[in-house]
Amino acid sequence: MRKLIFALLLILVCSLSVFAEKISWQMVEAQTLKNSPSIRAAKLTLDNARQMHKRTSLSPYLPKVSLGGKDIRWSSKDSQTSKDGKAPYNLKATIGFSLEPGANYEKIKNCCIALKIAELDYKKSVSGVIFNSKKLYLDLIMANEKVKIAERTRERCIGNEILIALEHRSGRANTGQLKEKKARVLAAERSLKKAQKRVKEISVDLLVAMGRDDIETILEVDKQIVFPKKVIKKPDYNSLVTTTPEFLVAQYNFEKAKVSEIVAPSKWLPSVNFDGGYEPKVGSKDSRWGVNFKDGNWNAGIYLSYDIFTGFRRCYDSKIASNNFQAASLWFLEKTDSLKKKAEELYNELVDAYEDMETAKNNLESSKFRNKFAEKEYANGLLGYDEWCLADDEYVSAQENLLKSKKTVALKIAEWYNFTCDDLTKDKEE
Repeated sequence: MRKLIFALLLILVCSLSVFAEKISWQMVEAQTLKNSPSIRAAKLTLDNARQMHKRTSLSPYLPKVSLGGKDIRWSSKDSQTSKDGKAPYNLKATIGFSLEPGANYEKIKNCCIALKIAELDYKKSVSGVIFNSKKLYLDLIMANEKVKIAERTRERCIGNEILIALEHRSGRANTGQLKEKKARVLAAERSLKKAQKRVKEISVDLLVAMGRDDIETILEVDKQIVFPKKVIKKPDYNSLVTTTPEFLVAQYNFEKAKVSEIVAPSKWLPSVNFDGGYEPKVGSKDSRWGVNFKDGNWNAGIYLSYDIFTGFRRCYDSKIASNNFQAASLWFLEKTDSLKKKAEELYNELVDAYEDMETAKNNLESSKFRNKFAEKEYANGLLGYDEWCLADDEYVSAQENLLKSKKTVALKIAEWYNFTCDDLTKDKEE
C-alpha cells in the first residue's frame, strides 16, 4: 500500500513539473515581440499606411495600361477580327497629371506626414505592449517572492508553536496562547496556498500577453527584481519631450495644418492638366497576335480651366485653413507643456520610489533585530507574549513592504521608458 501511494505521488509530481517553466525577462520580451496579437495587428496597420503612401504619392504618376474588348464574337475566317472586320479588342497606355503645385504639394506632404505618424503610432503600440508584459513579469516575480516569504513565515510559525507548546507544558504559557499559535500556523498555510494560487493566475495573464496559448503552464522565475542602484540623472525636460512620440505626432499634425494654410491661396490659380498616351494598332494580319506596336497612334493634350465663381467656396476654405492652423498651434503648445509636466511628475515619482525603498530597507533591518531580540527576551522570561507576537508581525510586514517598494521602483523605471518609448531592457542593475 505504501509503495502504491509513493508511486501515485511520484506520478503527480512528475505531471506537475511538466507544466512548470522557468522564464526570464529577455524571453518574455522576445516572445511578446514575436507572438503578441496586438503587435502583429499594429504591424499590419503600419503596412497599410506604407501601401497608402505609395498609392497616394506614386500611383497617380505611373502610366495606365488598359485592355478593352469591343466584340466578344470571333470571325471564322480570321481569328483576329470580328464579323464586322474590326478588332475585337483594343490596347491603350495613358499617363496624365494635373499641374496644380499647391494641391500636389499638399497631397504628397500630407501623405509623408501620415506615414511618419503611423510609424510613431506603431512604436507607441509596441512600447505599450512591452510595458504591459513588463508589469506582469514584475507581478510574477512579486508572487514568487511572496511564496518564499509565506514558506518562511509558516516555518517560523511552526517553530513558535513548538516553543509555546513547551512553555505550556512547563506552565509558563496558557492554553489561549497555544491555540493562538496554532491558529497562526493555519493562517500561514492559507497564505502560502493563496500565494501559490496567485502565481498560477499571473502566469496565465503573462502567457496571454506573450501570445501563447499554453495557459496551463506555470511560470517560474529564479531572479529577484533588479534595477539601477542609483536613480537616473535628472533630464532636461525641454529637450526630453521633443523626442517622445506624443510630441512628434503633435508636431506633424501642426505641420499638416501649416501646409494647408500655405497652399490655400493656390486654389485661386487656374488648373492645368497634361494628358498623353499611345494606342497600338490591333487586328493587323501582318503582326503576331494581331498587335502592331510600330504603327500606333500617339496623342497628347494640355487642358486649361479656371473656375470663375465657386459659391465662395475658396474663401471659406481659406478661412477654415487659417482657423485650423491657429488651433493646431495652440494645441501643439498645450501638448508640449503637458508633456513637460508629465515628464516631471514621472521623474519625481521615480525619485520618491527610490527613497521609499531605502526607508523600507532600514525598517526591515530594524524589525529583524527587534524580532530576534524579542524572541530571546521572551525565552528568558523578560518579555511578554503579546510584545513578542507584535515584533514577529512587524518583521513579516517589513519583508512585504520592502518587496513592494522594489516592485514600485522597477515599475516606475518601466513607466519612464514607456513614456520616452525607450528600450525597456535598460532597467538592469548597474
